[in-house]
Amino acid sequence: MTEQTVDRPPIITDIYRLTPAAYLRVCAAGLFLRMCLWYSLPLAVCAVAALFDVRWLLVALIMLFLTVPFALFHIYFTRLLTTDAQKSLAPQCVTIIPGKEITVTYHSISEENTPPQPDINAWNDIRTIRIHGKQMVIAIRNRHHPLIIPIRSFPSTADPHALALPFIQ
Repeated sequence: MTEQTVDRPPIITDIYRLTPAAYLRVCAAGLFLRMCLWYSLPLAVCAVAALFDVRWLLVALIMLFLTVPFALFHIYFTRLLTTDAQKSLAPQCVTIIPGKEITVTYHSISEENTPPQPDINAWNDIRTIRIHGKQMVIAIRNRHHPLIIPIRSFPSTADPHALALPFIQ
């Protein structure tokens, strides 16, 4: 896999900034779907039981309105209020050297703020690269949150889909 990509030139994206909504869609999607599956089972049982007794419908509504807000709080506090989330929303550019490394360079919004140090990730640390809507999502082993790169930030000469091909299983 890496022998094919070593001789390709580095890809340097434009400086981009993720919106919180785009970050939420990518980071919380998998967790929210798993939670929905776990919550749908007892609700389905209550819905079936409600065919025989209407009080089970009230139990299902109570379960729904008591547990779903706590699930959303859990997603918010575990995924969105972290330093990784703050760094992901900062202006940044990514340098991808296929077969070698991915470097994320952060930029400051103003002169008063000091941007974080660049993150350098080895190519071997990449778990997956996938295209999720209008973003490329790169899961890296030593990062808790994925690296999200808007496809529009890639130069016109680079093909982000070609980077994801070796990682499709």
